[in-house]
Amino acid sequence: MTYTAEQITFMLAEAIEENREYKSWHCSTQHLMALVERVVAEEREACAKIVEEHAKAYAKLEKKPATSAAWAACIDIHDSISERGEA
Repeated sequence: MTYTAEQITFMLAEAIEENREYKSWHCSTQHLMALVERVVAEEREACAKIVEEHAKAYAKLEKKPATSAAWAACIDIHDSISERGEA
């Protein structure tokens, strides 16, 4: 998912409102957008890794309809996460 400058500004305003006791930094919208995209990419990669680990665990289990379905679901989820970015 790619966030717009408006969405990032809104999220930043919410975060600032929740934590007024912290000091502020001055940075450009482009810097904020780059930061958000990096965080999203890292989270996407972490999620894809967890799903991949679950798929490997299901693949090692005895072949039953439930474990096969769980394995297939993990693969589908991993593929969906990967399609959204560089996971």
